[in-house]
Order: sequence, then C-alpha cells, then structure tokens
Amino acid sequence: MGTRGSSPLKMFARALVRRCPRCGRGKLFRRYFSMAKQCPRCEYLFAREDGFALGASVVNLVFSQIVAIAYLIVSIAITLPDPPVGRLAIIGVVVAIGSAVLFMPFSKTIWAAIDLVMHSTMGSSYGTSNKQPGLSRPTGRPTSSGVSRATDGSVTSQANMSETDPVEPPSGGVANPAVSSDRPETTD
Repeated sequence: MGTRGSSPLKMFARALVRRCPRCGRGKLFRRYFSMAKQCPRCEYLFAREDGFALGASVVNLVFSQIVAIAYLIVSIAITLPDPPVGRLAIIGVVVAIGSAVLFMPFSKTIWAAIDLVMHSTMGSSYGTSNKQPGLSRPTGRPTSSGVSRATDGSVTSQANMSETDPVEPPSGGVANPAVSSDRPETTD
C-alpha cells in the first residue's frame, strides 16, 4: 500500500502508535530508542538523508516544552495565591526531560508521517530503498560511460548531476584536474 491510498490523518494515527505511517506495520523498534532503518513490509526508508533526525528532534522538543509549560500553568494555578516557584521550576525541568525521553520513539514515527505527507505527491515509491534513483548522491568518480555508483549500490547517471556537484576523487587523486587547481601545471 502506498501513500496515495492513505489519508494524512491515517498516517498520523499510525505514527502515534509507533507503526509505519505508510503501511501501518508495527515492529519498527528493536529497543525503545532504536528504530529500524526501513519498514520491514513496505521498505520505506525513515532516514533517507543526512539531518533527517533533526525533524524528529524538533517534534520531540516542541512536545516536551508543551508538556512542561502545561505542567507549570496547572501547578501554579493549583498553588495560588502563594506558589512555590523554585520547587515548581525544578519539577518542571524534570517533567520536560522525562517527557522528552518518553516521547522520543513517537517523535520519530510522527516525523516520518509529516515527511511522508509533505512528499506524498512524489508517488508511492518515495522513500523506498533502491527503487527511486537519485536519492543518494554519487560518491565515486564517473566512469567513461558517465555512470557513478553511490554508497548504497544505486547507480546515478552523470547527466543527472549538475556541474557543481562534488565528486570524491578515487584514493587521493584529483576529481577534475581542469577545475580543481588554480595553479599552473609544472613539468618536472
């Protein structure tokens, strides 16, 4: 089942119970904090690029701050007219840290749902391992046929790369001698 048949509400409902937002399959976590790299059923990649976990961290931070602020508002309202501000602040910090720890796995699946909803127009194969070319940046030097192999084994055509895309040189060599050096060539 792809993203086309799932509504955003259904994706968020699946994420709230720590299931794959794309297909609804469970067993995404080996341990409480250790999430699988991809869904075992639909092969949706949860961390397709560097920095993907930043979104989950932001979701987690927002949730823990909402919980801490709600705690402070309620506790101050209950203890009026003379609230113990110091004690409430210390307990508020403990509540914020505790809620962040407890909510971490949920924030990962919720962020995957948010990302999936934002990119649902890309088709049902978005985020699927080795099924959508161009998700991985090439890391090797292009061959004479103009093809480069990425670290995940996918192949990218040189035609898909812009002139500004960096290509790592093979074993300490120069990637493109025509543009990599501003010094004039010297002969020995």
